[in-house]
Amino acid sequence: MHIAPQIGVPILPNPLPVVNPLPVAHVNPEAYNGGKCEGAMKQISIIIVICLSIITIATMLSCSDGSNSHQDFETICSEPVEEPAPGILVYSGCQPPITIDRLATQRIELINNSHAKDVSWDVLRAFLMEDATNEETYSEEVACGEFAEKVHNNAESEGIKSAIAVINLKSTEPHALNAFNTIDKGLIYIDCTGPEREYEKAHSYLYDKVAYVSIGKELGFMSIGRKPVFSYDVYEFRKEMYKSNIWESVGIVQSVEIYW
Repeated sequence: MHIAPQIGVPILPNPLPVVNPLPVAHVNPEAYNGGKCEGAMKQISIIIVICLSIITIATMLSCSDGSNSHQDFETICSEPVEEPAPGILVYSGCQPPITIDRLATQRIELINNSHAKDVSWDVLRAFLMEDATNEETYSEEVACGEFAEKVHNNAESEGIKSAIAVINLKSTEPHALNAFNTIDKGLIYIDCTGPEREYEKAHSYLYDKVAYVSIGKELGFMSIGRKPVFSYDVYEFRKEMYKSNIWESVGIVQSVEIYW
């Protein structure tokens, strides 16, 4: 017989053995603690992911000014992108097929800054005056390509767009120097090599020179320390007046390759 139900009172059967109403009462404390640890580890993992995302975004934003935004490329140049004048070939986005050592064991490696830009002659001159590449000793053991590579990479790191120019000469080996497309003086060739001269030993900035390049004519040089000219015709006319600034030509220009 069962007792009739009453409002608010649970219906119970005849006396039965006491049992646990909920199985959760038998949760193993160690298992419970393990669950807490697992949950905590998940939270830590989420926090780590969020932090790494923030760091990645911050890194991307820090490069937005282009100061360290480098373009690395491994392809060796083979086809020019343009020929602006007879005997002058222009390449871009590839590595020059030239070496920086006399033994021809190490190639030039250009490191471009994707945000580098053309600047004025005054800005370029100020950079060259501060750049220390010209203070290194130029000798038979050190190829001109090494100097050109350093000036190029240093200029690009400062946000100045630069190129390496290979001047192919008649009856002698090619000469490597740099090219800059200035916004006020146009394309300017710069060379920072040269044999030791007594006066320049005490004034190393005079090793930085404007190079005068014209197909079929001698490759000329004039130090930037005073007031160089930017026209080959004017250079020829005035070189007798600026003998102290003039450097001996290294040959007749046959062709030019410019690598941006």
